[in-house]
Amino acid sequence: MEPLILIIIAQSLSDNDLLTKFQSRFRPHHSTLTALLDAMDNWYLNINSGSTNVILFIDLKKAFDS
Repeated sequence: MEPLILIIIAQSLSDNDLLTKFQSRFRPHHSTLTALLDAMDNWYLNINSGSTNVILFIDLKKAFDS
């Protein structure tokens, strides 16, 4: 039942153009790898142009400890 609901929601989001180009979940041919490659591409462009990159990594592991 849950996979069916996920498919329906994902299709609705896609049909109504509610996902940005940065959304890597729920989209075919988009994954964490494509998101990381896009981020790295932006970082390299900033480095080459002399801009500063600010990157924040959040570890949510403790948030889900029970």
